[in-house]
Amino acid sequence: MEATTANGRVTINAPLGQVMVLVGADVTGAFTWNAGVYDLEVFNGVTDVIRLVQGNASLNTEVTR
Repeated sequence: MEATTANGRVTINAPLGQVMVLVGADVTGAFTWNAGVYDLEVFNGVTDVIRLVQGNASLNTEVTR
């Protein structure tokens, strides 16, 4: 799954220093993995890529019914 400003899943509010990642149920409902890794990188549009966060992820499907 890729989240970018181009596909609308990432919103950046520079004045407030906020990066918001929103992934809808239409995407997460198709997840079939139980464990994985993630990172969030910011690209300045020229040459620099900065990793803001990284970590492990786990998925429990359909916890709320």
